[in-house]
Amino acid sequence: MATIQPSFANAAEFFNSLLDAFDDDDRVTWLFTVELVRCLGLLADSLRRGDDERGGRAMEKLNALDGMAARVFSDDASLLVGLLKQVADGFRRASIYRPLNALSDLNPDRRSKLLAYARGQFSRGRGILWTSQLQGLERLLRDSSFALCTPTGSGKTLVANMALVKELLLRGHKDVAPLAIYLVPSRALAGEVEAKLRGELGDEMIVTGLYGGADWGITDYWLSGEQPTVLIVTVEKADALMRYLGPLLLGRLRLVVIDEAHQVVPEGGENTRISFSEHRNRSLRLESFISRVLARRPDVVRIALTAVAGGASLPVARWVEGRPDAEAVGVRYRSTRQVIGVLETTPNRPCRILLDIMNGRPLYLRGEEQPVYLRLRIEQMPQLPAGMRNSLNRFNSLTVLWTALHLVEEDQRILISVAQEPEQTMRWFKEALELPTWATAPGFSAPDGELRGRYDEARAACIDYCGVDSFELALLDRGIATSHGQMPQRLRRLMTEMIEGRICPITVATATLTEGVNLPFDLILLSSLKRRSWDAENEQQIITPLSTAEFRNLAGRAGRPGAARGIEGMTLIALPTTISTTADSFVGVQRRQRRDLVTDYEQLRTALLIEERDADAVESPLAMLLTAIRDRAISVLGLPPNRFLDWLDQVLPPNISPEAGEGASGLRARLADSLDELDGVLLAALEEVARADEVSMTGAEAEAQLIELWRRTFTAVAAAQEEWMEQAFIRRGRAVVETVYPDADERRRLYQYGFSPIVGRRFEGVAPQIRVLMAAAHSYGVDDASTRLRVFEQIGMLLSNDRGFGFRGARHGRRSGAARKLAGRAGMVDASSGRRWT
Repeated sequence: MATIQPSFANAAEFFNSLLDAFDDDDRVTWLFTVELVRCLGLLADSLRRGDDERGGRAMEKLNALDGMAARVFSDDASLLVGLLKQVADGFRRASIYRPLNALSDLNPDRRSKLLAYARGQFSRGRGILWTSQLQGLERLLRDSSFALCTPTGSGKTLVANMALVKELLLRGHKDVAPLAIYLVPSRALAGEVEAKLRGELGDEMIVTGLYGGADWGITDYWLSGEQPTVLIVTVEKADALMRYLGPLLLGRLRLVVIDEAHQVVPEGGENTRISFSEHRNRSLRLESFISRVLARRPDVVRIALTAVAGGASLPVARWVEGRPDAEAVGVRYRSTRQVIGVLETTPNRPCRILLDIMNGRPLYLRGEEQPVYLRLRIEQMPQLPAGMRNSLNRFNSLTVLWTALHLVEEDQRILISVAQEPEQTMRWFKEALELPTWATAPGFSAPDGELRGRYDEARAACIDYCGVDSFELALLDRGIATSHGQMPQRLRRLMTEMIEGRICPITVATATLTEGVNLPFDLILLSSLKRRSWDAENEQQIITPLSTAEFRNLAGRAGRPGAARGIEGMTLIALPTTISTTADSFVGVQRRQRRDLVTDYEQLRTALLIEERDADAVESPLAMLLTAIRDRAISVLGLPPNRFLDWLDQVLPPNISPEAGEGASGLRARLADSLDELDGVLLAALEEVARADEVSMTGAEAEAQLIELWRRTFTAVAAAQEEWMEQAFIRRGRAVVETVYPDADERRRLYQYGFSPIVGRRFEGVAPQIRVLMAAAHSYGVDDASTRLRVFEQIGMLLSNDRGFGFRGARHGRRSGAARKLAGRAGMVDASSGRRWT
């Protein structure tokens, strides 16, 4: 080829000279390449701008180039052009502009705002939609209420945001500022949703979060504001809002978004039945709240966002849409590959990985049906001292840490999820990293520049809150971030920055970090599938297996699009292939522990595969509560089964047990408290009707209202329920009005307290004293910190001796609602570590 001179008068002269330098065949190839690049550039620009006309012309030309390539060029070149054409066509069909343009037809005056939103999504790398998002937006354009059921990380939030835009901004609302309730299962997720919504839609609507630690009052600007409003709430806060502001709330309500809606499906087993008697079952709260809203406002739009879990997709869709033939949107789509498997740990041998499940299906070699193993080419972990090897859990956990330290060198971001006793695990890790034999483990270098400033701030906060000798600081110095429930919010946020900024490649955390939050993990490692806590009342250990819903939520954090580097997320459970001890006294114990670990995994694996099948029937909270009450009445009281409904018409919880409402754990007390929980559900529903309609609630009116409410419950659609359940629900509700709580004024007070009725009656004994203390604190706003704290100490003394509404000691590590609110305001001391969390 001839030499090209570097100096030309203009671009055209340069281009012509360039063509002259080629022979005929090369000239055709060059011209084709130029046109292909131009075409792709025009397509990319039209996608970014949402210019369908120019994009259409570019696709016509790309189709022509594809035809030419098939006739003129080699098979390889033709295949490449064909693939480019298919990708470009797929990108055009998946552009966010298409559904948003269609949505703007509802209100053309808002079109420019929607297009600006689409451009913002492109700037964040979200302009090309996932399949599940396309299906969800298509359904949003066609219908109002529906359930979007796809695995974690498949882009459900965008659909929810567009539902907010449709119902709050595009619909016509006369004389009222529309309001949406966005229900989330945890404070961590609430904070993330609030931040994202404010960033994307905060200029168009009021976005406010009301969840644990976030208070509100009658002066809050969203109550009387004229702008559309989104309330991001946990179900507990939503219930409190309904009791305090029900008519105002329902009058403005236009949309309810239920995030992680599959959590309405309760876990089976005795722990769930106990949670009813302890008034802490969140599945029941969710079913009760949504059912009451639907009974009062059947026209309100409902959007359920849920992962594929527990076969819940079909029942959730029927519940949300209110139709027996409803089906969920996008059930099977996954935006990344999700792999679940085993990290096999063996003393004095390298680990290997068993890949067991991929995208919900068993993984094996085709034609051989053999497991898929991956050998890790990393340095073997040095033999641990005997004291460390004598604990199988410790050996397993330290093998996980050793593996994580080496996999980081392959640019992996790793979460070590701790199901129990995080401080013990952190101590084990610190002591192992200090062993001389671990000196060869990969090290950590703090970052430079701006990231170094963030790291130093996190380190300083860690010293301030935890101390210079803390496990958290020792691990942070090795590039390992930590997060657990006892960590103060500021330090937790800084640790999250260490993860998001990829400053710390390894994270050791409990579930408080990962509930619904996007973080950049490629690999998640677990050493146990059980949680352990201490029951101080009965002086015994409580062992609870991780539910499949909890495990799916955790596994869904790996490989999330836009957060992790790859397109695959892997979750591995560490299982020892043999015991780690050589001491005879520990051999028997470790063999049993190893069998339990393997059994736990096999049971989880089986349950996960079963749940991948669509199911027509799942457990429901209300059905479980009714069944628990009936079974306990028969077994504990000796009640004949055919007398249950008659018994339910007249029994009072205190007549079952004098310890009703005290948080006692006896069988009769559990039965009484479970019945009290049912009474709370019924009383709330009936009182909301009485208050809204300004009617005097009679037995006949209660029966009519509860028949309608039952139709709106998740229980009514979750399974083919036995006839006695509906009868029990309605008859007990009538009894609440006629027999159990016949005084309308008392029902109103008990409803407003927010406790179950029997606990509310107990609370009435101290409520006047609390009001006196609050009224006396008239200078609270200008008082010093010690004077303010004294107010809460005085209130705390009134609460401390009652286990019904006050402090419940150490059972499950929980406090009652009143106690949690007091602790959140006054600051509490963690007795186990001496740390003060504020």
